[in-house]
Amino acid sequence: MHFGQQPLIPVGNQAGEQVAQNLAFPRLAFEVDGLDVHAAPLRSGLYALPLRLCPTVPALRRKPWHGTCAVFMLRRPHLAPLREKPLPMAKFPHMTPGRLLIAEDDESLRALLVRYFTSLGHGVEACVDGAAAVGRLATGQYDVVITDVLMPGTNGLDVMRAAKAADRLVEVVFLTGVPDLTTAIKALREGDAFDYILKPFPNVEILRATIERALERRALRKENERLGRELERSRSTDPMTGALNRRTFFDLGERELARATRHHEALSIIMFDLDQFANLNDSYGSAAGDNVLLQFAQICRELLRTEDVLARYWADKFVCLLPVTDIRSAETVAERVCARVASTPLPVGDGTVTLHASAGVASREDSDRSLDTLLRRAERALRRVKDHGGNSVQTEPKDY
Repeated sequence: MHFGQQPLIPVGNQAGEQVAQNLAFPRLAFEVDGLDVHAAPLRSGLYALPLRLCPTVPALRRKPWHGTCAVFMLRRPHLAPLREKPLPMAKFPHMTPGRLLIAEDDESLRALLVRYFTSLGHGVEACVDGAAAVGRLATGQYDVVITDVLMPGTNGLDVMRAAKAADRLVEVVFLTGVPDLTTAIKALREGDAFDYILKPFPNVEILRATIERALERRALRKENERLGRELERSRSTDPMTGALNRRTFFDLGERELARATRHHEALSIIMFDLDQFANLNDSYGSAAGDNVLLQFAQICRELLRTEDVLARYWADKFVCLLPVTDIRSAETVAERVCARVASTPLPVGDGTVTLHASAGVASREDSDRSLDTLLRRAERALRRVKDHGGNSVQTEPKDY
């Protein structure tokens, strides 16, 4: 049998059985007459060739090859012209390197797993038992945890619980050599484990494929969470300014008003309006107006506290909800915002403009039963400011 011009000597079942134990060694790409043979060295002159990586040698598919691997020997005289080089990750296009934690009390198997996954480009840490793995999980971050089911003391289920407590999106793969799979199945059903693998492995390609799928599922779940957060943010915020939208403001505001009423605490609202905003839109265009709104929202965020709530109420109107803040303190906040706006040149087109803002302030009264009552008072105060030329702050202490 030949591959290119190089003779291959088939080796029988005894060496084939060695494949499962030795393929964890780093694979090498042998260049033979311009062609690559991807194989794993077993011992001097003996190599294991995964048939999946060499479909051009159909003769190697027949017995006595073990599993998906063919074992062959290159004759000594032909070793000299070969150039050995590490197999690049591009040969595994779907492989995404990850950070793996291995908990296995069998020293030889643990070493084999470390060598194999390291050769595939993963970052690997190994622990001699479950207790050591639980300790690592308390301080480190991992994408996949590979753990034996039965270990003295802390078992695989304990390792899985610790892993999920540290990161609920971490994937857990169990190794088990016990014919009774009750524990592994329980972990899959109740503990969100990803999969289990029976020992001894028929071949290490099962390990590679399982961990690859685990990494893909973790990446997918993380992406789904990110998209969910973005969707929730888009439902609750104004896309132009990043401030809360009107609907979300009313939801939060009603809860905050109920809390303040229950604890007899102060609660204030400021309603802002940008003076001459319509004229700016007419003169410079809507893009310039959008930029001014964004800059105003940024000024408000810089001057408000973390617990304060900023929302875009309507067009160029913004509202701020200030928990545990009386009307005089709220008036001071409004004055600071208006002063910052007046002193900040805002970029418009090729130049800058200076705008002014008006504000109406209202504070919670014991008779208030809804956020809308508080907003109406703040809006009345704002209207009075606008009627007198704007660029000022007015308070509206109570309804009438």
